[in-house]
Amino acid sequence: NQDISSYIRNEHKILIGDKTAEEIKIAASAVLRGPEPILVTARGRDQATGLEGAPVLIVRIRIKGHDRVPESVAAKARATIGLELGAPFDEALYDQAKRRILDILQEASYAKATVEGTVDIDQRQKLARLELRVEPGAPCRFGDVSVEGQDDLPAGPIVAAADIREDAPFRRSTLQDAQRAIYELGPFASVGIERHPRPDSPVVDILVRILEPSPGESV
Repeated sequence: NQDISSYIRNEHKILIGDKTAEEIKIAASAVLRGPEPILVTARGRDQATGLEGAPVLIVRIRIKGHDRVPESVAAKARATIGLELGAPFDEALYDQAKRRILDILQEASYAKATVEGTVDIDQRQKLARLELRVEPGAPCRFGDVSVEGQDDLPAGPIVAAADIREDAPFRRSTLQDAQRAIYELGPFASVGIERHPRPDSPVVDILVRILEPSPGESV
């Protein structure tokens, strides 16, 4: 019954109980006794809304503000959202779409970008209309790089390993590469890369926060 419930949830975004799963299992077993396929109708609660019945289907996806960035960036954002018209609405996928758009923008130097959205669900017709609002801000560049928490270790080698060049275009991947490179320097307990955008400026300063392992602690 658990396998049936999981299949219905993953494929159709419908939550069913043990009783319904048992009914489906009994009905499906008839396939083994006869040559004709069968159709099983199951009722449950929509995974996204909690409402009983058919899933809520996406009938509109609108993205606003993406025309304020180069078309190459906007095209990547549209291609990466992972939402399709006619598909069941899933709040987790919707939130994931916002994060994906934000990742694309930050990789394209829009460090101060925000992505918000609203979902209008017609509960009677079981239809969802999605809107994503992009506020890219200005393209940003890297500023100063500083280090904290390294104790007796000099900051120079850490900054050099990070290889974040002042005035270079902001890139999310640059910060990820810097974090990996700093980890390779030594047995640090953690390496945090913090962004500090300057007010009313396209410059983003970077703070590398190091946490060294405690005595006797292995990393």
